[in-house]
Amino acid sequence: MKRTRIKSTTVFLALILIFASAAAAAPATRHSRKTARKTNLSLFATFRQIDSHLTAIDHDMQHIDSQIKQPQNETRRSRARVLAELRRSKQLRSLRRSSSSLLVLSSRAEARFRKSKQRYGALLFASLHRHALAMRKSERRLIQAKSWPTLQTANKAFSKDLLSFVLQFQAISGGYAALECGSGAWSCCQPKTMEQTGMNPLRGCTWLCVQRRAECRTGCLGPRTPQPPRAAVSAAAAPK
Repeated sequence: MKRTRIKSTTVFLALILIFASAAAAAPATRHSRKTARKTNLSLFATFRQIDSHLTAIDHDMQHIDSQIKQPQNETRRSRARVLAELRRSKQLRSLRRSSSSLLVLSSRAEARFRKSKQRYGALLFASLHRHALAMRKSERRLIQAKSWPTLQTANKAFSKDLLSFVLQFQAISGGYAALECGSGAWSCCQPKTMEQTGMNPLRGCTWLCVQRRAECRTGCLGPRTPQPPRAAVSAAAAPK
């Protein structure tokens, strides 16, 4: 009788452990899917924000370049005046804000892909973050320049780092805007390597549409095209 009770108790405890494990795993799975969905939805917004900041930087750099390259800036006095004006200019303040924002955006995108366990997406934005960090450093040297030669050197360095960032961003986002996926389909970044003359190759994306998440296993997922409400689908399919 005791043996029967012991066996029954053991089986009962085993069942409790199985159900407890399943209950613990279910929220984790739901959380993982929710994180992935949030990452996918925010990717397009990240692209738009980065593009907006790059447009602002281009506008600011046009002003700064025009000030540096003015023909009358040949005397020491005129150069000192331009240097002082640039240091107080709204263009340099805007440049600082945009550079900081690109650093934050690339870091957040990398973190989101790591959290959703999409390795290739994390690698892409880790690379973009490194370019943003280099650009941020050269932007600081540009702002802190105290002599004309230092200003010219910092301006060239920033332009070079900006170009590297733009090329990496284009490698990731190129072709995404033209993608038109059907209802319920996912946008998928398939890995692509872009060769550059005299430079290291860039990791990038070939954007395409997939019907299932598993079809994008080697790359990373973008947003999913919303499906129409079930009620609307049922009404459309009903015989008239």
